Amino acid sequence: MIYKIANTAEEYEQIFKLNYETFVDEIPQHEKNETKKLKDKFHDKNIYIIAKKEGEVIGMMALSDERPFSLDLKLNDIDKYYKGSYKKPIEIRLLSIKHKYRQTKVFTELIQRTFNYIIQNAYDIAFISGTTRQEKLYKHIGFTRFHENVGTKDAEYIPMYLDLNSDNKVLNRLARAKRINFLPGPVDLADDVKEKLCNIIIKYIDNPEIRLQMLEQAKSVNTVRGVLYSLDKEKNGDLTQEEIDFCKDLFFYFG
Repeated sequence: MIYKIANTAEEYEQIFKLNYETFVDEIPQHEKNETKKLKDKFHDKNIYIIAKKEGEVIGMMALSDERPFSLDLKLNDIDKYYKGSYKKPIEIRLLSIKHKYRQTKVFTELIQRTFNYIIQNAYDIAFISGTTRQEKLYKHIGFTRFHENVGTKDAEYIPMYLDLNSDNKVLNRLARAKRINFLPGPVDLADDVKEKLCNIIIKYIDNPEIRLQMLEQAKSVNTVRGVLYSLDKEKNGDLTQEEIDFCKDLFFYFG
């Protein structure tokens, strides 16, 4: 699994499709259309943190720090109802995960990376339009309701905020988590990706010194490209199609 900030046309197209699956087919917030795609009205200012598996976007979360927020439009200005003070707000929206990955760690990993990004960039408050069915989860994280529900009967949302300067156990744990690289392009490698790459190295590299060097390089996003070049040059045989596809996917992000 790879987690990153979306930055390619192909990723955006997949985001539009996932957006449609979630917010048209599953939650009837928008009208159906023949393209089966939904481009968010705030797309041009969104930052999408995505989860990808073998080239497929399987989960996403959108962030924006440019006003007006989506919640501003729902409430006709957040500041009419939220009476606290803040200097650097951000809005979290469009949490979406493909059905077959919802009982996996993808949700937790997306949440961690989202708040890691927020904490790294020193935002002091986060706003959400929380779905009513996940109210308990939002409260566990630390979000607080500040307005009655908005939306429609079929797509009802709770205006909520999270004070990012508060003493919050969940936020404190996220703040202590490993710092994640959020430069454009690749973010970091999930443990299962590192394990798979290392297994390929062990399988196809005979020279013990080169193998050891490549295994060490495989631990860092900064040296993955060199590992892929070395693997192509030093391998003792042909990779399987699955292994080729895996390496191509890595090379797309790091090469």
